[in-house]
Amino acid sequence: MMNVSSNGSEESSQVRLISERFVRPTHELSRASTHPYYLGPIDLLTLSLDHMQKGLLFQSKPQLVSSFLDTLGRSLSLCLLHFYPLAGRLETQKFPDEHACWVYVDSSKGPGARILHASVELTVSDILSPIDIHPIVRSLFDLGEKAVNHDGHTRPLVSVQVTQLLDGMFIGFTMNHSIADGTSLRHFVSTLSEIFLQLQSGKNEASISVSKRPVFGPFFPQGTAQYLSSLTWNRRSSYADSTQAH
Repeated sequence: MMNVSSNGSEESSQVRLISERFVRPTHELSRASTHPYYLGPIDLLTLSLDHMQKGLLFQSKPQLVSSFLDTLGRSLSLCLLHFYPLAGRLETQKFPDEHACWVYVDSSKGPGARILHASVELTVSDILSPIDIHPIVRSLFDLGEKAVNHDGHTRPLVSVQVTQLLDGMFIGFTMNHSIADGTSLRHFVSTLSEIFLQLQSGKNEASISVSKRPVFGPFFPQGTAQYLSSLTWNRRSSYADSTQAH
């Protein structure tokens, strides 16, 4: 267990990590589902930017947190059957002669999406009362760990942090912005919730359905040519040194 304060230091009165685990899709995906998803020109521009975040604050918490987390894990695993690139990692293919590289999503790489269970000695009103955003809020998403989208080479592309408050619960979603936009994040959260409610009602996993499936592919502005975009070495060298290039 680790205690994390709003500034990232270890203090007993701040966010306390209880458990961490990783989740992959419920079953093996078809070969067609695991082909590389190359980042488009606009996607590449976001590699040096921060992740996207979305939080849900609840004024009550489940009586059996362990049961809630188990259902959440099963829901996420089923959700990743539809959002399977989010279970992977970013990968880089180098072209030394051209001093360039391609960046893409390898859906089969890495341990999967991250689920964090944490707690903090604060109430719902503590989170909502301040005029300014409470400093602890940053630690409700991925424990406040600093990262940019390019770190998706070694970090999960999506994570879900469930933080128990004294009288409620906060669920923080973090998603790599280089492979999805805000609409995609909302769609992911909505689909996860849809699956969770079906499981909670006792529905069999084999009969779980989703109302809207995601569409994959790089974004190209209307009227522009669609081509495989490369990144120059000079541009790439400005990112965090945690890159795992191959």
